[in-house]
Amino acid sequence: MVPQRTMGTSRAMDVERLGESMLYERKAQSYSKEEITDLIKNLDGINRRGSETLYWEDVEVGEQLPPLVLPPWTLQDQECQDTVNSQTVGTTGKDGFTGGDGKSAGAFEPGYHGLRLNTGHARTHPNTRWPWTAAVEHEDALLCAFRGQPGPFDHGGQRFQIPEQLFTNWMGDDGFIRRQYSALRRPVYYADVTTYTGEVVKKFTEVQEGDDSPGGIKGKATYHAVGIRWQGSNQVGEAQVPGTATIYLPSREHGPVQLPIPHPGNPPFVNYETFRKEWY
Repeated sequence: MVPQRTMGTSRAMDVERLGESMLYERKAQSYSKEEITDLIKNLDGINRRGSETLYWEDVEVGEQLPPLVLPPWTLQDQECQDTVNSQTVGTTGKDGFTGGDGKSAGAFEPGYHGLRLNTGHARTHPNTRWPWTAAVEHEDALLCAFRGQPGPFDHGGQRFQIPEQLFTNWMGDDGFIRRQYSALRRPVYYADVTTYTGEVVKKFTEVQEGDDSPGGIKGKATYHAVGIRWQGSNQVGEAQVPGTATIYLPSREHGPVQLPIPHPGNPPFVNYETFRKEWY
């Protein structure tokens, strides 16, 4: 592993604690044949509601969403997000090597030139002495210690996105995810299995009003909503990402979810404590 004294003072580690073990000590999970069998059964049991409409009147507080189980996390799962980013951002900068957001291009020679042009974004690899970015600490087993991690771990962005499949599997094609709040907890480490669960904790209606200012949609409509409390947990029971969500459902009495949803060009302020705890 990389010596901790090469980490410098720009990382999140407390330099006063150099030499101490600050790693989260958990090795990559190894699964038994029985555990693999159960995992495959859970994967095969995932159902999507699809075109079968779920009506607001048929939902009860306390209802459990069918769990969404992800197989052991791999570096391919990690890199699929990076691949999409590099292909969509690409080398759109005027210099031909950087993306429109100023970040370096994907890899190989263009990536090298991009890092040379963005020295504030580059680091020097302690082993190869070659430029690299801090993001590489997620998947490079030699550099994970720079984040105080025992091995490769996820970026976190996918943990915000994957719960949407939990919701859509349950609500079907006619529902609409209005709001979602996520909080990062334990990282997803190499070989972790994540199970997403959810519970209906609230049923209510709310009125949405909009205007014709820039970015707004004029109108007024009533929506039939449910509040969901959800969580993604790993195979040892640790919370990786908890959160809440508001889902609009069609009503037997009042009809389908009206889209687009009216909203003002300048959305109203939401207090952080409301946002963090009960943003239904």
